[in-house]
Amino acid sequence: MIRIKSINEFNEYRKNKIGYFLIEDKPTKIKTLHNVSCPHINIRFFEQKVINNQEKNGSYYWCGGFKGIISEEGIRECLVCKK
Repeated sequence: MIRIKSINEFNEYRKNKIGYFLIEDKPTKIKTLHNVSCPHINIRFFEQKVINNQEKNGSYYWCGGFKGIISEEGIRECLVCKK
């Protein structure tokens, strides 16, 4: 897993359309796995959580594969991506 720290990194992963975003929400302790092309993922949410709030409430990660990630405790799959 690779932590995404900049808008440029976010846009590159999104543009490549390969892999998954894992969004960690610290207040709720929920980690949600999204396909990089998920309509619920957008730059505004990334900017708010990572850039403006300096990851105080959570982080974004990129991972190349689904296997192994979803089996980790506390990670759930996005319901939109799952369909």
